[in-house]
Amino acid sequence: LIISDLLGIKPELSDQITINPLIPSDWEWFCVDNLLYQGNEITVIWDKTGKKYDRGEGLLVFVNGDLKARSYWLEKITCEL
Repeated sequence: LIISDLLGIKPELSDQITINPLIPSDWEWFCVDNLLYQGNEITVIWDKTGKKYDRGEGLLVFVNGDLKARSYWLEKITCEL
């Protein structure tokens, strides 16, 4: 529950996932890996500079290892599963 609330994940009946992070804007990076959602493995990365995880800068959402959404800001994003 804490991780879901921190990432702002709301369960949906559609084939989408919405991430609306409540992360403080001064955080440089974080990663949540292997989060199971509707039978899919979700990874959410915030890397302000792109140097911590070497996957690019910004907020990235991976579904089953594939990049599905990206934002250069900590903001609400929705992507297909």
